[in-house]
Amino acid sequence: MTDELERPFARCDLDLLEEDLISPGLVVVVADNAGEAVFDKPLIRYLGQNHDVVFAVRSEPIINDATLPDAQKAGMSGVTRVVSTGCAAPGLLLNSASPEFLDLLGRADVVLSKGQGNFEALAGTTQRRVYFLLKAKCIRIASALGVAVGDYSLVAVDPSIRDSCSPTATARSHALAW
Repeated sequence: MTDELERPFARCDLDLLEEDLISPGLVVVVADNAGEAVFDKPLIRYLGQNHDVVFAVRSEPIINDATLPDAQKAGMSGVTRVVSTGCAAPGLLLNSASPEFLDLLGRADVVLSKGQGNFEALAGTTQRRVYFLLKAKCIRIASALGVAVGDYSLVAVDPSIRDSCSPTATARSHALAW
C-alpha cells in the first residue's frame, strides 16, 4: 500500500488547478467510489477553507460508486454540502443529471471529477474546464491521457484548448465495446 501512495502522477495539471483555485468560489467535487469518501474528507476540508464546496454522489448504488448514505456514513455531510447528481449510471451522464446538480455545475468555478467512469462519461461533453483525478485502468483511457495503464493522472480537459486531452471518442468507443 505504501508503494501505491508514493507513486507520482504520470500526468499532473496541478498548476492549472492551483491557478483556478486562487479566487474563492464554488468547487464541485464529483465523487467516485464509496470507500474513497473517507479519504476525500481532507481534500474537502482543505478546499473548504477558501471555497464553498459541494460533494456530488450517485443517486443510487451503481457498482461501488458513492451515494448519499455512503457520504453520510463517511461523515462527509458534517464537512460540506452533499448532493446527488441525479445520475444512476457508472459515470456522470449529464442528460441523466438532476436540474439541481446541473445548476451547481453551471455555477461552479472549479469542477473536480474523480474516477475513470466519470472521465469516460463526462470528458469532452461540457463547455467548461473540468479536472479529472483518476487511475487509468485500461489501454484506451491510458492512451487518451498519454499515460500507461495503472498510472495516476490529474488532467484538465478544456474545450477551449485544442491540444487539451480529448478522450471523448476514445471513451465512447470504449463504453460501446462493453
